[in-house]
Amino acid sequence: MIKNIYSVATEIASLTCAKYVFADYDLAGLQLAEVIAERIESAGYILPKKAMHSQKLLEINKIAEREKQSAITIKDSVLQPYMNDMKVRFLAVTQEALMAHEVKLEVVNRE
Repeated sequence: MIKNIYSVATEIASLTCAKYVFADYDLAGLQLAEVIAERIESAGYILPKKAMHSQKLLEINKIAEREKQSAITIKDSVLQPYMNDMKVRFLAVTQEALMAHEVKLEVVNRE
Protein backbone atom coordinates (compact mmCIF):
# COMPACT_ATOMS: atom_id res chain seq x y z
CA MET A 1 0.00 0.00 0.00
CA ILE A 2 1.30 3.44 -0.93
CA LYS A 3 1.16 5.95 1.90
CA ASN A 4 0.65 9.67 1.54
CA ILE A 5 1.01 12.48 4.06
CA TYR A 6 -2.53 12.03 5.29
CA SER A 7 -2.12 8.32 5.95
CA VAL A 8 1.03 8.86 8.00
CA ALA A 9 -0.14 12.01 9.83
CA THR A 10 -0.84 10.09 13.04
CA GLU A 11 2.64 8.59 12.99
CA ILE A 12 4.22 11.98 12.37
CA ALA A 13 2.10 13.61 15.08
CA SER A 14 3.41 11.10 17.61
CA LEU A 15 7.01 12.23 17.07
CA THR A 16 8.32 14.26 19.99
CA CYS A 17 10.45 16.61 17.87
CA ALA A 18 9.37 19.95 16.42
CA LYS A 19 7.75 19.50 13.01
CA TYR A 20 7.47 22.06 10.20
CA VAL A 21 5.44 22.01 6.99
CA PHE A 22 6.86 23.04 3.61
CA ALA A 23 4.51 23.31 0.64
CA ASP A 24 4.12 25.23 -2.59
CA TYR A 25 3.90 29.00 -2.14
CA ASP A 26 0.43 29.22 -3.61
CA LEU A 27 -3.10 29.16 -2.26
CA ALA A 28 -3.49 25.39 -2.59
CA GLY A 29 -0.09 24.88 -0.94
CA LEU A 30 -1.05 27.09 1.99
CA GLN A 31 -4.34 25.28 2.36
CA LEU A 32 -2.53 21.92 2.37
CA ALA A 33 0.07 23.23 4.83
CA GLU A 34 -2.69 24.45 7.13
CA VAL A 35 -4.41 21.04 7.15
CA ILE A 36 -1.18 19.08 7.61
CA ALA A 37 0.06 21.43 10.36
CA GLU A 38 -3.11 20.82 12.31
CA ARG A 39 -2.99 17.04 11.83
CA ILE A 40 0.65 16.61 12.78
CA GLU A 41 0.65 19.32 15.43
CA SER A 42 3.44 21.18 13.67
CA ALA A 43 5.40 23.98 15.28
CA GLY A 44 5.27 26.08 12.13
CA TYR A 45 5.70 26.50 8.42
CA ILE A 46 8.67 26.87 6.09
CA LEU A 47 8.01 29.78 3.74
CA PRO A 48 10.05 31.97 1.40
CA LYS A 49 12.08 34.50 3.39
CA LYS A 50 10.53 37.98 3.24
CA ALA A 51 7.96 36.51 0.85
CA MET A 52 5.75 39.57 0.73
CA HIS A 53 8.62 41.71 -0.55
CA SER A 54 10.27 39.20 -2.87
CA GLN A 55 10.70 40.19 -6.50
CA LYS A 56 12.14 36.73 -7.14
CA LEU A 57 8.74 35.12 -6.47
CA LEU A 58 7.20 37.23 -9.23
CA GLU A 59 9.90 36.07 -11.63
CA ILE A 60 9.19 32.35 -11.03
CA ASN A 61 5.42 32.71 -10.74
CA LYS A 62 3.09 30.22 -12.46
CA ILE A 63 0.10 32.36 -13.37
CA ALA A 64 -1.87 29.47 -14.90
CA GLU A 65 -1.75 27.61 -11.57
CA ARG A 66 -2.80 30.71 -9.64
CA GLU A 67 -5.87 31.20 -11.83
CA LYS A 68 -7.14 27.75 -10.80
CA GLN A 69 -6.88 28.59 -7.09
CA SER A 70 -8.71 31.91 -6.82
CA ALA A 71 -11.51 30.64 -4.55
CA ILE A 72 -9.23 29.13 -1.87
CA THR A 73 -9.16 30.79 1.54
CA ILE A 74 -6.99 30.17 4.58
CA LYS A 75 -8.18 30.29 8.20
CA ASP A 76 -4.84 30.18 10.05
CA SER A 77 -4.09 33.76 11.14
CA VAL A 78 -0.35 33.11 10.71
CA LEU A 79 -0.89 32.22 7.04
CA GLN A 80 -3.48 34.88 6.19
CA PRO A 81 -0.92 37.63 5.39
CA TYR A 82 0.74 35.21 2.94
CA MET A 83 -2.64 34.37 1.41
CA ASN A 84 -3.33 38.08 0.97
CA ASP A 85 0.09 38.55 -0.65
CA MET A 86 -0.65 35.75 -3.09
CA LYS A 87 -4.02 37.25 -3.95
CA VAL A 88 -2.69 40.80 -4.40
CA ARG A 89 0.40 39.81 -6.40
CA PHE A 90 -1.37 36.86 -8.11
CA LEU A 91 1.33 34.40 -7.00
CA ALA A 92 1.73 30.65 -7.38
CA VAL A 93 5.24 29.24 -6.93
CA THR A 94 6.01 25.53 -6.67
CA GLN A 95 8.37 23.98 -4.12
CA GLU A 96 10.49 22.81 -7.02
CA ALA A 97 10.84 26.37 -8.34
CA LEU A 98 11.72 27.65 -4.87
CA MET A 99 14.51 25.08 -4.64
CA ALA A 100 15.72 25.37 -8.25
CA HIS A 101 16.02 29.15 -7.94
CA GLU A 102 17.60 28.94 -4.48
CA VAL A 103 14.95 31.10 -2.83
CA LYS A 104 15.92 31.62 0.79
CA LEU A 105 13.45 30.14 3.29
CA GLU A 106 12.47 30.91 6.86
CA VAL A 107 10.53 29.22 9.63
CA VAL A 108 7.28 30.90 10.60
CA ASN A 109 5.95 29.66 13.92
CA ARG A 110 2.30 28.80 14.40
CA GLU A 111 0.56 30.75 17.12
